[in-house]
Amino acid sequence: MQRSVQCLTNEDQPSHLCHTDLKPEERKTCRNTYNCELPQNCKEVKRLKGTSEDGEYFLIIRGKLLKIFCAGMHSDHPKEYVTLVHGDSENFSEVYGHR
Repeated sequence: MQRSVQCLTNEDQPSHLCHTDLKPEERKTCRNTYNCELPQNCKEVKRLKGTSEDGEYFLIIRGKLLKIFCAGMHSDHPKEYVTLVHGDSENFSEVYGHR
């Protein structure tokens, strides 16, 4: 795992006044590699988990953790569907210039 560690003022400006011995680690070895290297697609789910069962799995998509439904896991090219939140207030889209 890797993260960016910076010393900042209360106004989020860079500072050199932080104590070095209080600085957290920037790199750390993963103990559980599955959590550190989540799959990016359903094909990787099959390989990493050794499963051919359709269902919802957590994938890293463009750096974000999303719940994706993997369909056709028995095939060589499973399909991926975004799991949407239930309800009109959370599940909607806007298309500008179109009705």
